[in-house]
Amino acid sequence: MNKILRKLTVFTAAAILTISSVATFTTSATAPDSNDPSLNPNARDTYWYGSHRFTRVKTNDTSLYINNTSDYYVSVSVYGAETSDSSNIYYDVSSAPGYGSVQTLNVVIPAHAERFVKQFINEKGMDLASVWFKESGTHGYWSPDSVGSYPYAN
Repeated sequence: MNKILRKLTVFTAAAILTISSVATFTTSATAPDSNDPSLNPNARDTYWYGSHRFTRVKTNDTSLYINNTSDYYVSVSVYGAETSDSSNIYYDVSSAPGYGSVQTLNVVIPAHAERFVKQFINEKGMDLASVWFKESGTHGYWSPDSVGSYPYAN
């Protein structure tokens, strides 16, 4: 009977550890931005590198999240676009009626820094965020929508 009780105890402990480790990989929509996909789904969105433009669907009016993981600053410019527009036209999103204006062109993100970039993509009725990272040799992560609390780059 003692052997059966020990085996049952070991099995139960193993099951509890397995369930608790799986549970740590679930997140809520309010999880902070992070490069760890188990903590935040936004981290899996887009890895950027060098001087390239990336365009993603934007779902809400939050700021863009940029994490510069490189050893160099990077200058970024943010534009808006519409999926219904097949001509690949990018629009200025630095202002919107009733909201004021912010800097969205040549915004500087320091090396090894996480920043928000305010823009008015959603407020102008667009559904795509397009970010142009301008320096080669740079890399990091970005998300068109964000949660958490970081300084604004603009």
